Parts: sequence; C-alpha cells; structure tokens
Amino acid sequence: MSKNNEKIKRKNNRWKIILYPIVFSFLTVMIYTAVLAFFAINYIEAGSLFFSKNGPDFGREPAKTYTEPKLSLGTVKYKDIEFPFDGDEFARLIVGPADIDTPVFYNDSPKELQKGVGTSRMAYIPGQGRTIVMGGHNYGVFSDLEKVKPGDRIEVKTHYGEYVYEAAESKIIHFEDPDTYDLEPEEENLILYTCHSETMVGATPYRLVVYCKFISGPSLIH
Repeated sequence: MSKNNEKIKRKNNRWKIILYPIVFSFLTVMIYTAVLAFFAINYIEAGSLFFSKNGPDFGREPAKTYTEPKLSLGTVKYKDIEFPFDGDEFARLIVGPADIDTPVFYNDSPKELQKGVGTSRMAYIPGQGRTIVMGGHNYGVFSDLEKVKPGDRIEVKTHYGEYVYEAAESKIIHFEDPDTYDLEPEEENLILYTCHSETMVGATPYRLVVYCKFISGPSLIH
C-alpha cells in the first residue's frame, strides 16, 4: 500500500472517530425526546380530564341541546340529560313582565352574552338544588329587567324539564359587594343580573340583581 493511500485511510478514520459519536448522540437524543413527548402528552390529557370541569371538547362546536321540555315534576337522572358544555344553548328564559323570551347559554363570557343570556359556570344549572346565576346585557335581552317585581313568575325551560321561580326582591349593588352572589345555600334559587346605570348603558360598576325563589321543577339525581 502506498504512503498516499495510508494517509487517506488514516484521515478517513479520524473523521469516523469524530462523526460517529456525534451521530449516535443525536439519534439517542431524538429517541429519548420522542419517548418523553409520548408520555408527556398522555399525562397532560389525563390531567385535563381530571381538573377540567367539563372535560375536553376535542374541537366540539357549541350545540343546541334545548328542546321543548318533558313534563316532569319529580326527579331526572344525570345520565338521562345532556349536561351543557361551554357555549351550548341549553335552556330558554321567559319573564313575562320584562318581555323576556330568550335562549340561555352555558357560560357567561362576552361571546354568550352577545347571543342571549349566559349562565355562570361558577354556579349551577336548574335542578341541581343550588344557586343558578344568569346574566344579560342591559342594552340587550335584560334591558327591561328592572320591570320585574316581587311575585312575578320566571320560567326556565330545559330539555329535561320546566322550572318555575318567583321574584323575591331586586337590588342595585356594586359589583365588588361580596353579598351580591351567594353560592352557599343548599337550596335551589335563581339570580338574574345586568349592568345598571341611570345615565348610560353598557359596562358600569353597578349591577341590577333580581333574586328569585324556587317554585317547581324536577331535581337532578345520580
């Protein structure tokens, strides 16, 4: 073998000594990254199922679950209803004295309030035996909410039953007042609210709140 060939061979061996460990290390990192990513995705998905109130919606579009209610005054099992997801139209609110007849959506973000009445996710839905909180714009569906007086009838129709409440009292309260919304009572009641100002419509620090007591409707049970 010539001296030139020996030099070339030694040069090639040096490059192999340098490149092989680099390539091996790169491939090892790629394999570990893929494995860790696989397990991380699974843990994240499991966590979202555990901590999310509604569970993942997998790109689900808001649905209209509201239909004419079944006439039931007793009990309804949770497994027999379609519990609403964010944005779902799941009920209808009717308040005759205030000329309100509007769809009710789950969640009370600006998106829902632009379409009708929004139901707070921090509270409950009809039939759960706790406090239900529904809001609407004072320049929209709740523009005449102040016309509601004690004794007036409020109806909430869902696909699993019809609920009737009676207005008990109305208050104008600053939104930071801790007594505005009470979610502690373990009895069904309904709170309707909207922004309030004598000089303007839209966002203000004051709320007109109508407190309503439960009259009739089916209870949700497990």
